[in-house]
Amino acid sequence: IWKAKASQKMGTLLPKEKNKQAYNAALLKRYGHMPDIKRINRHRHLPKSIYKTGKLRREVMDAERRKEENRIKHSAPGSIKIKPARKKKIVARIE
Repeated sequence: IWKAKASQKMGTLLPKEKNKQAYNAALLKRYGHMPDIKRINRHRHLPKSIYKTGKLRREVMDAERRKEENRIKHSAPGSIKIKPARKKKIVARIE
């Protein structure tokens, strides 16, 4: 299950827990301008699998981009047509 706020509990909260969360939110609002608090609050900890998948996808895309650039550099001018990235992924059009 994906939650917007990973540290929040699922299900119903006891009044004590609600008060604690409200207090923590108030503290964040009050001291959010301080550099240390701002830095902690800014961090987004993703699950490792999602982080790794994004990193792998970025590497693949960078490799494709580099390869295309090298192909263009080492070929005769105008021999390779540059396709926009959005149109590269389109395989077929059904009308």
